[in-house]
Amino acid sequence: LRFVRRRVEGRRLTAYTGQGNSVPIAAIRAAACLVAVLATVVIAAWLLDLGTLQTIGVGTATMKLNTALCFLLSAGALSALTRGLSGHTTALALAGVSAAISATVLAQYLTGTNFGIDELIIEDTRSAADNAPGRMSAITAIEFIILCAAIGAATRQNRTASGIFVASTVGGSALVLLAIVGYAFGTPVLYSPGPATSIAFHTALSFLVLYGALIAFRLDLGIAALLRARSPGGMLARWTLPAI
Repeated sequence: LRFVRRRVEGRRLTAYTGQGNSVPIAAIRAAACLVAVLATVVIAAWLLDLGTLQTIGVGTATMKLNTALCFLLSAGALSALTRGLSGHTTALALAGVSAAISATVLAQYLTGTNFGIDELIIEDTRSAADNAPGRMSAITAIEFIILCAAIGAATRQNRTASGIFVASTVGGSALVLLAIVGYAFGTPVLYSPGPATSIAFHTALSFLVLYGALIAFRLDLGIAALLRARSPGGMLARWTLPAI
């Protein structure tokens, strides 16, 4: 019993619960809900064959059905994070499924094999037959893996998890910001640098919302911690942020 008690107490000490966070939990949940609603709309658009809602009228890249499903899973994982220790297992499970789907898609690109998951639910009649119909792009798959790694790291309080969280949120959000800037200034090379690498505008925006909510959940790490610091470095970061 003492051994079990020590293990439980140790887990509580290394797990992050979000207590003391100055950002309202309701705001983080609202961000997750926003992404979940958008993903649901896209899923409905695929089931009802509504092409406009698949692209929301920006660009020609569509949010694939599997992408929307992964966003639902990721948004659910983020929402579960805000429920403290009781929600960590659920968050890890949902993020794990999303990462597994994305890793399978990435494996298809790397091996040139079709595992049959891209059109498992519905056939993609809008994409060219030689362009892997129904398959999310390689960049989108990589983004989901990075996002899920950040979600998993957000549940822990140790040096390794902190490093993974900071690297994932900074790298992942920078990548989708480039895509959004590309759409804003009409520079296709930023959101579609090559074959099978395009990312839809609302896909990039959804990633950015989830990364922002994750950063708000862990204000003690990375960019958020720097911006809140009262040190000279923190002051300099706050002054230069508008210019960036």
